[in-house]
Amino acid sequence: MTKREMESRIIELEAEIASLKERIAKKESPKQTKATKSSNKVIAFTDVSEYISQLNTVTAREEAHNIINGLKKSTLQAIAKHYSIPVGASYTVTQLKTVIVEGVIGAKLHHDVLLNTNLNSRPSFV
Repeated sequence: MTKREMESRIIELEAEIASLKERIAKKESPKQTKATKSSNKVIAFTDVSEYISQLNTVTAREEAHNIINGLKKSTLQAIAKHYSIPVGASYTVTQLKTVIVEGVIGAKLHHDVLLNTNLNSRPSFV
């Protein structure tokens, strides 16, 4: 188990403990409630927030691939959702990685090129 996976699992367990304590305080049955389901969504966002902050700082496609390498499909889908990148449920892990890298890093690179292009000057080949 990698360090990231262990940290993710610890966060999940801490949230589950908090949920159990809350249920005990309310004397609810151990069945999963709507509150527990919504807390699982919070865990997923907390889990991807580290990757998102790292992706926001990188400027090369290779760096982005290194960050998201080894992530599960559900984590990659959550990252794509954060960046509003349309992905289908049938996308493979490789496809998700490619779409995320192009959607985040590729967009940054294209934006930088457009900002640094002087549209008033004539091209040298004309």
